[in-house]
Amino acid sequence: MTSNDGAFPAAEADRVEVGGMALWIRPIGPRDDRRLVEFFHSLSPRSIYMRFFAPMKQLSETMVARLTRVDPRRHIALAAYPGSGPDEPMLGVGRMIAQTDPRRAEFSIVVTDAFQGLGIGAALLQRCIDLAPSRGIEKIRGLVLAENTRMLALGRKLGFTIQRAGGAEYELAIDVTVAAPETERMVQRVTTL
Repeated sequence: MTSNDGAFPAAEADRVEVGGMALWIRPIGPRDDRRLVEFFHSLSPRSIYMRFFAPMKQLSETMVARLTRVDPRRHIALAAYPGSGPDEPMLGVGRMIAQTDPRRAEFSIVVTDAFQGLGIGAALLQRCIDLAPSRGIEKIRGLVLAENTRMLALGRKLGFTIQRAGGAEYELAIDVTVAAPETERMVQRVTTL
């Protein structure tokens, strides 16, 4: 795995405020290999299971490459960092990947255990939703385990419909072409650099 710890251009990062805490949200790229592996190891087995729907002990080099070398036309990949700067350890990761029909995408969100419940997942998901129309994405969905009550509550708050998808999963879905512009914002953008 390669790693490049060089600073990211300021134009790539958004500074947002979540529950009184300043965060940076910026795109994930190849220089994040090491940070992504460190982030994965900061997750509890339960958080890993909630995100990947399976137990995992580590990310393979192939998987790290797939998660950091993304096609920006089809894959929105964002990371949240503490307010001290976008080169700090990751606190959360949000993704939206276009499907076979490029107007449809699937999302996923995961936040390190020590920072769950503070609004970081909401900030990442809201930013993915904000970016979706610029990528031609109209409909967004995600599968969530029934026991992931925080994610189900977040989906409701952001205007997603929730339906049983079979087994122990629910499908969250939203059509961004008809979502009301007044959809509750849980994140205040402090400044866009």
